[in-house]
Amino acid sequence: MSHLPNEILLNIFSCLRISLTTQTFEYGRNLPFINLSTLASLCRASKRFQKLAQPLLYHTIPRQYNDTNARLLQTLSRCPHLAEMVRSIDLEASEIPPPILHESFEVARDRLNLPSSDIESELEDALDSEESGADVVLILSLLPNLELLEYTCRYGEYDLILRFLNEVAYSLIPGTPETDSGEVAPLSRLGEVRLRHWDTEYTTSIFAVEEFLLPTLHTLRGWSISWNEPRGTLEGLQTRLNLKHIYLDSTLCNAEGFNDLLSRCPDLQTLRIGWGSATVGDDSELDFQQIGVALRNHAHNLEELLLDCRQEPSYEYGESIGRIGSLRELPRLKMIALPQDILVGEKDEELSQANHPWPLTLDEVLPSSLERLYLFPCQDDKEDLDEQICHLITGGRMKNLREIYLQRREPFSKYIEGFRTIQNKMYMVLTKQENQDATLGRYEFPMEVW
Repeated sequence: MSHLPNEILLNIFSCLRISLTTQTFEYGRNLPFINLSTLASLCRASKRFQKLAQPLLYHTIPRQYNDTNARLLQTLSRCPHLAEMVRSIDLEASEIPPPILHESFEVARDRLNLPSSDIESELEDALDSEESGADVVLILSLLPNLELLEYTCRYGEYDLILRFLNEVAYSLIPGTPETDSGEVAPLSRLGEVRLRHWDTEYTTSIFAVEEFLLPTLHTLRGWSISWNEPRGTLEGLQTRLNLKHIYLDSTLCNAEGFNDLLSRCPDLQTLRIGWGSATVGDDSELDFQQIGVALRNHAHNLEELLLDCRQEPSYEYGESIGRIGSLRELPRLKMIALPQDILVGEKDEELSQANHPWPLTLDEVLPSSLERLYLFPCQDDKEDLDEQICHLITGGRMKNLREIYLQRREPFSKYIEGFRTIQNKMYMVLTKQENQDATLGRYEFPMEVW
C-alpha cells in the first residue's frame, strides 16, 4: 500500500474515521471502536501514514472507558498539536485523581484558553477535588477547534463548568471588551451541542444547563432534555439564542415552554420534538391551541416542523387540549410531520358544534410553501381525507407539494395525474412521478426526531 499516492491513501484512511452520529445519540450506542484501533496502528506503521491517519484518529473523541477523561487530559496537555485536531468530543464529568489534574494544569497552563483570571483561579482551587468538574473545564479549554460537543448531564451540575461556560458566552458576545481585544475566545468554533440526560427516567431541564447554549451555536440536540416552562431570570445569560436547528427527543415541552423556545430563537429553521412517555415525567395536558398561537407568532423563519406526541400521556389518554390550527402564516414552511388530529382537530359526534368545532380541512391550515406532508396517525374518515388531499394537489394553491406520507393501511382511493403511490402494510406515500428516487425505505426518517 505504500506505493499509493497520498490522495488515495487519505481516501482509504478516511473510511475509518468515526463520527458521533445522531442515530447513536443515546445510551447503548455502538460506535466502530475497532476503526480507532486500526487508525492508531496506521499511525505507528510509518511517519508517512501517521501524518495522514493521525488527524482522522483525533477528529472525533468518543467515551469508551471510565478513565477516558484522565487519559485524554494527559494526552491533550502534553501534545498541543493533537488537541488542535479535535473537532468532536463526547464528554461527561468524571472523577480524576487530583495529581493528574494538577500535572495537566501545570503542563498546559500557558495554553489554557480560559475566559477570565477569575475562572483560572477557581479552576486551580478545584484541582484538589475529584468531583468539581475541573476535568471538563481543562479539556474544553485545550480544544481550540472544537465544533461539536456531546455532554451527559447529571443532577446538580458542577458549578465550575457552568460558570466557565457563562463567562465563555459573555466573551463571545460582540461588543464586549473580551471580543474587542482581538484574542480568540474559548469555544469560538463550537456550532453544535448535544445534551443527554444521564438516565432513562425523568429529564434534565434545559434551564439547569442553559449555559451550554453559547452564542456560536446553530444546532441543539437533546435527549431527555425538557423545555417545560418559561425561562427564569438568569443573570449573565442571553435571552435571545442564535439557534437555527433544534431536535428534542424523549422530552417534556408544554405550551409555555414551547412559546419560550420559539420566542427566544427567531432564526429557527428546523424544530423536531418527540415527547417522552410517562417514564420521563407525567406533565399537565398539552395545549395545542396555545402551541399553534406560538407558531403563528414566532416561527416565521421555520422550514421544518415535526411534532411527535404519540407517547405523551395527555395525548395518549385523550386529555390534550385544542388544535394547532392554521399554519398559513408560516411562509417558509416546507415540511410538516405530526398527527393529523393535533393539526386540524377531532370530529366528536357527541359534542355540539358550538362547544366542539368540527375539524378544519387541510387546505385551511397548510401554507402554500409546503413541499412534504407527513400525517401519523391519520383520522378514521379515509374517504374525506383522500378528497382533501386530492383538492390540495389539484386546487392550484399548493404548487410546491411533492410528497404526502400517510400512516395507514388502506390504499389511496383517488387517481391524481402526475402522482404515484407507494404502499406497504403500515403506511402509504403519494409522490410526484418525476421523483424516481422515492422508495419505501427513505420514508422512515420522519417518524424519528433526529
